[in-house]
Amino acid sequence: MPKRATRARGTTGDLRLALVATALLAAGAARGAGTGAVPSPLAGAREAPEKIDVKPPAVPSPQPIPVEHVFRAADDLAAPLRAAEAAAGPDPAVEEVERRLEEAARASQVLRARLDAQRLGDTSAREIERLRQGLAREDLFLADGQLVLEKRAERVATAERQIEDRLASWQLTAEAARGEQAPPAVLRRVAQVEESLRAAEARLRTEGDRLLGIQGRVSEVRAGLSLVARSVEEADAALQRQLFEVESAPLWRALSGPNRTGALGGQLRQALRENGRDLADFLAEEQERLFLHLAIFVALALGLLALRRPVAAMGAEGAALRGAAQVLSRPWSAALLLSLPLAGGLYPLLPPSLRDLLFLVFLAPLLRVLPGLMPDLFRRPLYGLVALFALDKLASIAPPRTLLARLTLLLVTVGALAGLVRGLRRGGWARFLRAGAWRVATRSAAVGAAALLAVSAVSNVVGNVTLAERLTHATLASATLAAVLLGVDIVLEGALAALLRVPALQRRPLVARHRALLERRIAGLLRAAAVALWAWRTAKGLGVAAAFSGALKAVLGVRLHVGGLDVSLGNVVAFAVTLAVSLALSKAIRFVLDEGVFSELRLPRGIPAAVSTTVQYGLVLLGFSWAVLASGMEMSRFSFLLGALGLGIGFGLQNVVNNFVSGLILLYERPIQVRDIVEVGTIAGEVTRIGVRSSTVRTFTGAEVIVPNATLISDAVTNWTLSDRRRRIDLGVGVAYGTAPQQVIDLLLAVVRGRAGVLDDPAPVALFLRFGESSMEFALRFWTADFDRWVLLASEVMVEVHASLGRAGIQIPFPQRDLHVRSLAPAAAEALAAARMRRGDGSARAPSEPPSPEATPPG
Repeated sequence: MPKRATRARGTTGDLRLALVATALLAAGAARGAGTGAVPSPLAGAREAPEKIDVKPPAVPSPQPIPVEHVFRAADDLAAPLRAAEAAAGPDPAVEEVERRLEEAARASQVLRARLDAQRLGDTSAREIERLRQGLAREDLFLADGQLVLEKRAERVATAERQIEDRLASWQLTAEAARGEQAPPAVLRRVAQVEESLRAAEARLRTEGDRLLGIQGRVSEVRAGLSLVARSVEEADAALQRQLFEVESAPLWRALSGPNRTGALGGQLRQALRENGRDLADFLAEEQERLFLHLAIFVALALGLLALRRPVAAMGAEGAALRGAAQVLSRPWSAALLLSLPLAGGLYPLLPPSLRDLLFLVFLAPLLRVLPGLMPDLFRRPLYGLVALFALDKLASIAPPRTLLARLTLLLVTVGALAGLVRGLRRGGWARFLRAGAWRVATRSAAVGAAALLAVSAVSNVVGNVTLAERLTHATLASATLAAVLLGVDIVLEGALAALLRVPALQRRPLVARHRALLERRIAGLLRAAAVALWAWRTAKGLGVAAAFSGALKAVLGVRLHVGGLDVSLGNVVAFAVTLAVSLALSKAIRFVLDEGVFSELRLPRGIPAAVSTTVQYGLVLLGFSWAVLASGMEMSRFSFLLGALGLGIGFGLQNVVNNFVSGLILLYERPIQVRDIVEVGTIAGEVTRIGVRSSTVRTFTGAEVIVPNATLISDAVTNWTLSDRRRRIDLGVGVAYGTAPQQVIDLLLAVVRGRAGVLDDPAPVALFLRFGESSMEFALRFWTADFDRWVLLASEVMVEVHASLGRAGIQIPFPQRDLHVRSLAPAAAEALAAARMRRGDGSARAPSEPPSPEATPPG
């Protein structure tokens, strides 16, 4: 046995042994907690039917290296030793974790001392949000650092195990070499290798212990941050309780109180230092995301610049593109207006001061783009709103509940209230809110904002500063957010209108045929998203989002008991919403496939319809499955429903199932396809739809007939356009006896040869069919590839045949009959004779004399 097997493993081995023992104890405790008692070790043995001997996997034991291979094996150790050296060497990521760990530890101590020293209710809402964001940012970084440390520790542990295995092998090699009395050069080389491996092992063990120590400190700091976060939540709860409490002196007493300008100046300097520190930390930590944000802004600006020329060339559509032209006239401002809202996604833990700064920067492009797209009466209120919002955000830097902060808040509140009252009176700017689909909602929102501002002003005067700050900040933020979302929506709709009119997209069938529909649907989605975002942010700013969410959860948690079925209202809503979304998504995807993808691909007829229908039904089925899972129902509850459905299929739903299976056959076998011309019994027309249960045939007279799919499968169906849309046209014509047949054949072929719509292959054919009773009968047969126009083409050819025969002097006879009169009344005979004399047919004959064939009247 090597010496390594008997010596102590050091602190790393002890720590690993302790972790294994802790895991085993935790597993036993969890098992005991699950059963209600701690099981006896012998209980499992008595209950087991047989003993199963589970052996750990065999690990190959180290083997000594033969003496003749020592030098080559020693040379091969260079790479493992370098890898061990790299694993035990310095790591910039670990050093960054250590640096941030010390900063987080100091910040945790400072924050804990600060929150313990002051009363929780004295913390402002802005300070609470700033602390919450800072704690979340530090905890997120430490959590990522914990992962970095774990990966680094695993790498070090793996390298240490490899070095230990090699050291054991070389120890055996040293013993074997001494026993074999190897040459001194071999013994020296073995001793050198052992020394190098022991040094590498020691470095790796030291690095592993250091990493474990850092992990322990990270856990301690995160625990301290969690305590600070709990104190912050307590401060937030105390602040919420102060909403309806008078926590400050009335404003008239504060004005007559002692002046504390010096203390206020120190507080302002402290607030500015904290905001500057937040900005510096943000710029240092988010450099990559800042560059990504800048790249997005430049890309958007270049894209808008590229759209300027196509839109400028469409001057005839100025009314439709007025918004697009206004947006594209200021591409950099429009790009800034589109890129700044991405800050919420790029920087999820943005400090409040930087968020306000970005919002203020956001207002500059808004004022450049939005005024040109609204009536002149709205421009002055927009400028006033932006000015009040900027003043409110700049004043929020001042310490809360000071006289300066209260006076500034009152000024902002009164200014906003005056602007709203002026707009809501007769003839004010709010009269434009009475038009449009959102007139009731916008008018109600304006009235509600005025009421909230009035309550805020009164609360500030009487001393309830917390409520005043909440109402004023939330109202101004809501109004400004509405203006911002309006500007973003206008920019997006203008860019969309310009993009859909680019010639490259106009050549696409989807855009060429459905441009107006795409604009309308996408604009509707953008507006709905803007309204939803505005409503959520407004509720969150007013502090009612949590209450509304709780009330909604309570309503959705109502249980519905119907027989053996026990579901909640939330399950029903989740099922309905998921199913509705899946249906809408399936229809949209099928629309894109049919109109945008398959229309540009050359596929066999029927394949696009089969693929799009399959995709739609697959998405519906998948959506239904998701809806069932979202509802929280167990699939076992559908056993009764499936049994009832099977019984119904066996008795009353045979026709439905028959039609459904027939629909699948029509879809995949494709004997009948959409746009085919078919005859089913007495029905003839074009197939316009193939559904799951039935298909629709539009007759040539305009009627739409619903035909069950089983009829199309089981009955005889004539499909005129199954393989192609060619049609043979047969025209019959009779000429008078005495006409040369070959002349007629040549005339008929001359009419159709070279005519547009007539195919050369198969070639047209003119045939002499028979000798008729009154004429010689011919037939003209030719093919056309345009089935939809074969009736018009046949009519045109018949007109030309009639004209050609007329020009050639060939008569088209009509049927003739000889009428033999056996007896005739004298009066009638005289009248007939007089009629003959008037027509000049010759002398009158005797009534009993039969007329000659030449004198027989037609018909």
